[in-house]
Amino acid sequence: MRKLIRRLRARPFIALYLLATPVLGVLGLLFSPSKEVYPFFSWFLFALTPGPQTVYSLEILESRHEPLPSPLAYTEAAGWVPTPHAIAVRELTRRLALAVKNGDAETAARARRILERHHLYPGSVYAVVESFRDPLVEWREGKRTASERIAVFRSETSIH
Repeated sequence: MRKLIRRLRARPFIALYLLATPVLGVLGLLFSPSKEVYPFFSWFLFALTPGPQTVYSLEILESRHEPLPSPLAYTEAAGWVPTPHAIAVRELTRRLALAVKNGDAETAARARRILERHHLYPGSVYAVVESFRDPLVEWREGKRTASERIAVFRSETSIH
């Protein structure tokens, strides 16, 4: 008997929820800057995907004057670099790549100096790699798009 009473009490709330969801969805679409009222309704929850983008990364070829068996991405080179998960490396790599591409020697030297002093061991050889990524192509075809080395550098400075 108690279960029946509980079920009857829940019905108005279920009905209210079923009526309120589409109303809030339409109101959010019309009046909200984000076009949604998130906890209740989201038009674009899975529809937005990043477009094609250019990504820059470091590839470690040699560390402490010792060649690696195969080139490693900086983030996968634990033991070969002092800070493999440093967020600053991503931004420094981007600055270095853009400076090299634009012929800005001063900015490139500054980015290299910071990278080599704080994020690479002396005697490291590293390459700046430019990758063109399209998430939809990678998802559909299961392959990454092309990448190329922009420049290769040798580090001789010490870590502080």
